[in-house]
Amino acid sequence: MSWLPTVHVVGALVWLAGTLVLGVSALYMRLSGRASVRPLVPWRLLYFSRAIIAPAAIIVLGSGIWLILEGSEWSFSQPWALVGLLLFALAVVGATLLSWLAARIGQAVSHNGAAHLQRLWLVGQAGLLVILVAAFVDMGLKPGT
Repeated sequence: MSWLPTVHVVGALVWLAGTLVLGVSALYMRLSGRASVRPLVPWRLLYFSRAIIAPAAIIVLGSGIWLILEGSEWSFSQPWALVGLLLFALAVVGATLLSWLAARIGQAVSHNGAAHLQRLWLVGQAGLLVILVAAFVDMGLKPGT
């Protein structure tokens, strides 16, 4: 299965890069101050997350499990694998909460309410990026093997 590590790494890169692009795009839209752009933000966040990031996350999980099951030198009991699974779970919970927040931004009654939710979303997105970078480093270095 020489192609499997490539699929895993490409999926992780798409997930990480997609999350970064999503965060930078949302930050730009937030700071631009153009009222015509702001109503599109929640729709774009949700669409991009569901169309690009969610499939990449599924590919990362599936190919990662497959790699561990196929590789005789790796097991789920190794520290790097446990940390990777924990970081994956945190990223999925975080992404789910961010999707919920994005939907609420579009339903906000007031401009101040929407602005507050956007700030929360941006902070959460930054946290998600930290989790994904930590997972990427964990998988790359495989500490404890």
